[in-house]
Amino acid sequence: MSELYQLVARMRDSTVSRNRDFEELSRPIARRARRIVKRLRGLEKDLRSSSHVEVRREPSGWRVRALFPALRMRTEAFLTDEEHALLCRDPALEAVLLPR
Repeated sequence: MSELYQLVARMRDSTVSRNRDFEELSRPIARRARRIVKRLRGLEKDLRSSSHVEVRREPSGWRVRALFPALRMRTEAFLTDEEHALLCRDPALEAVLLPR
């Protein structure tokens, strides 16, 4: 796992403190990691509330569609292998994100 996604994993696990890890979070890579964490949290929320989720393996990663028929809406996201692995750490999301 790359340095970026290691930092993302630590942020998602809440093991990073703004005070204690100030220098690490001041680097440009931390800004990118915060954006990824925010995006993954939003996708996680959609996946938990969706009535149907479609997952397909693509050459460059994973395509995930969360369908909301009552709203006539869908969310579509493309995940890297690292992002997919981070979301699959949660057993509830793993059941949804592993292709059938």
